[in-house]
Amino acid sequence: MKTKKFWAVLTSLALVVTFLLPGIAFAAGDNDYQIIFGIQQKVSESVYNKEVDKGNGQAGQKEQLKENNKQQGKNRERNQIKNQVRKKMPDIANHWAKKNIERLNLEGVVRGYANGTFQPNKPVTMAEVITMVVKALGYEDEAQAKMDATLPYNNMAAVPKWAVGYVAVAIDKNLIDPSVHFQPNRAASRIAVTTILVKALGIDPGEDAVQAAVYFSDTNTLDETSKEYLILAVLNDLIKGYDDKTFKPNKPVTRAEMATLLGLLEDKLGTCLKNGRVKGILVSVDAANAIISVASNVTDSVYDSVYDSVYKEVKDYKVIDEAAIYRNGQPAELGDLEAGDRVLLLLNAEGNVAYLEAKEFTADKKYIGGEVTAIDTANKKLELLRFGVLKVTYNVSEDAKVIVDDKEADLEDIGVGDQVKVELNADGVAIKIIK
Repeated sequence: MKTKKFWAVLTSLALVVTFLLPGIAFAAGDNDYQIIFGIQQKVSESVYNKEVDKGNGQAGQKEQLKENNKQQGKNRERNQIKNQVRKKMPDIANHWAKKNIERLNLEGVVRGYANGTFQPNKPVTMAEVITMVVKALGYEDEAQAKMDATLPYNNMAAVPKWAVGYVAVAIDKNLIDPSVHFQPNRAASRIAVTTILVKALGIDPGEDAVQAAVYFSDTNTLDETSKEYLILAVLNDLIKGYDDKTFKPNKPVTRAEMATLLGLLEDKLGTCLKNGRVKGILVSVDAANAIISVASNVTDSVYDSVYDSVYKEVKDYKVIDEAAIYRNGQPAELGDLEAGDRVLLLLNAEGNVAYLEAKEFTADKKYIGGEVTAIDTANKKLELLRFGVLKVTYNVSEDAKVIVDDKEADLEDIGVGDQVKVELNADGVAIKIIK
């Protein structure tokens, strides 16, 4: 997996998701799948073997099964966004994670159970987490092609058959270390999921020195590698702890939590730019006729800074009556949307909008905020307390601009206890400080 520069990622990520909320399993959508532990699985090899000419022998059967698996993956990829919104799941009607569950469900990454429920508070296993993350990263076809793979090390023997391809891909993409004891059927802990998600972001804790200390009261027993991944997760606005300053690293992760984190992962990586998904800027809204105009394929510099007319494509989309619509994380109507909103669309087979997620545009993403806990004017260093639990030290550029009460000032005018906004360059150096 291509590694991204840590500070470049740090300065571009803005959304904070609380990782202490009450996972997500997959359920069958096609007739040739059954539900086992909530995971979409092949009914059996024998079902497919019946379709293979018996004269081909066992080798031919196995090869045909592998090809069937590969084709099934391609078919699901093309038809992830169905012709209509999936059946409503009554147990998420008022759930805090409903938005993300609906989104990931429409994408085909997560599904409900055969009885129509989602069971949002049910813990997820490590095998389920790996499967979800691999699907969210867009490696479904690759996983299906590896269903007959031989996994390394004896500790992989317990991997369920339906998860073999996904685990194989996870190893290839360095999401998990095969030499470490892997318990696929055990409930996934918060620290284990944190580590996998940071790896999925492409951030290597060993690439850059991180001057930070985590102030969770219950993480002292974690090994140094786990602490590094936890620091990166907090710094990149991926997680935070509980109000009592604990992280609860061994607490199981639920299906609802995974839906939320997977949605965030897609947003950060931009994997929602394919397969019936459109990300861009809302140009206009015709609520009466349920038509929206969206500028897509916007360059990152335009998307993250200013709203102007530099678009590669502007297109109209019909919004279906049953579409799930959200703005700033809350249920909304088309009339609530405004030009300039950043939008994510999930399209059905006809190219109409089945899911719409809008966020009010703010051009302040390049800044980070926090309380000054220490300042070294001689050596040009600034320490901030971020998210209430994390102290981070930043180098300050020699020509950094300091603004105090809307007036130009010096670094000496910033003191401990001040609340500041800091602009960082691509190397993580402070180039502007605002009090």
